[in-house]
Amino acid sequence: MPSPTFVTEYETVWNTTTSPKTVSVTVGAATDVLVVCAMVGDSGSTLTTPTGGTGVSWTLQRSFTTASFCSIYLWTATGISPQTFTLSVAQITSSIAYGFNCLQFSNAAVGASNVGSSTSGAPTLNLTTTATGSAIVVINGDWDALDGSTGGATPRAWRTNAGTLTEQTYSNTGVGTGYATYIGFHANAGAVGTYAVGLTVPSTQKYSIVACEVLGNPPVTATTAWFTA
Repeated sequence: MPSPTFVTEYETVWNTTTSPKTVSVTVGAATDVLVVCAMVGDSGSTLTTPTGGTGVSWTLQRSFTTASFCSIYLWTATGISPQTFTLSVAQITSSIAYGFNCLQFSNAAVGASNVGSSTSGAPTLNLTTTATGSAIVVINGDWDALDGSTGGATPRAWRTNAGTLTEQTYSNTGVGTGYATYIGFHANAGAVGTYAVGLTVPSTQKYSIVACEVLGNPPVTATTAWFTA
């Protein structure tokens, strides 16, 4: 199966409590897939399902909302008619910093997903793909907000079992006091199999992590029908 094509990202800030947060999204074809990766610094607030657009329906693939961890959500939307619309995600209480990033893929569909967490360690999560050439989107939250900045105390390093990861987000709202967000995607995991995704550094995070497979959507081929009188 062909790999999906990454189009662009639409990202909000992560360090404010302002709600709702919005971005403007342009969908070019019904074979586009939108993947919303959202995070709240703590489980004390809940995020609402994304809204916006005409006929846009969101599926919550995975979430993690355990106390004393970052709460993370991953939604997907498929079969969207071509349009430009305002995508909005709100929180129930507006006292905790949060944000989201919407990743757009073309010629795509949605596959498997998984979620995990640990009180300490290098973030890792196994995802078993369902098709050859799939992309894998990963969102990881560190409640301890360790410094993963380039040149920082523990510069971040992504796992590459599923191929090179293209990072879309690194945000730290306050080293040791806020929360850290990591988002990226593996463009082509290769053969069907089980892949460990996440980060190797920082290696002592209190993390929650979600991964989702984005399938390539094979083109529809024309068929010829023969009729006899």
